[in-house]
Amino acid sequence: MHYVSNHTERSAVVAAEVPRPAGQQGESLELHQANLRRALVAAEQSVRFFPSGLSAHRKAKARVKALQNELRAINGQLGVRQKQDLGEVIISIIKERLSDVEWQGILSEARKRYQAKVPSESIASFAS
Repeated sequence: MHYVSNHTERSAVVAAEVPRPAGQQGESLELHQANLRRALVAAEQSVRFFPSGLSAHRKAKARVKALQNELRAINGQLGVRQKQDLGEVIISIIKERLSDVEWQGILSEARKRYQAKVPSESIASFAS
């Protein structure tokens, strides 16, 4: 099992500087990517487990962000590109900068505005 660092800046630089044979580089990055994905799932679960406001919750959120950053770096090395439009990028930036309470407030307001504009039968299919 690979150790996943909380310090994405250092680990991303170190990973880029270590020379590896061509065949092993792709395999080891893919293995590291799979390990990061598993760690990210566990970290996301711990964010939901701890009540917001606790130190453990803040640490878990920081861990999720660090793992996401490291995963993005590896995806970039592997040439994986996620197609996102400008709206998705803006939402991602805003979500990262807000607290859970602020984000839930924005989601609640968006749902209310959406419900005011869309007929009720469309909302029922959207909610399920």
